[in-house]
Amino acid sequence: MGIEELIKKAMENEHLKAVSNMTKKGFSDKDIIEILDITKDRLNLLKKKLGIE
Repeated sequence: MGIEELIKKAMENEHLKAVSNMTKKGFSDKDIIEILDITKDRLNLLKKKLGIE
């Protein structure tokens, strides 16, 4: 695995943890998108991976 792939994987893991924690604390999708600077589609993908919704 190359450096770029490792960085991408680490970023995804951090986003997964953040989305999980923020969802548990009642943050809205809009707030999560703004705070993490991600798209709605990206948020939906992360939530799907976490089994949310």
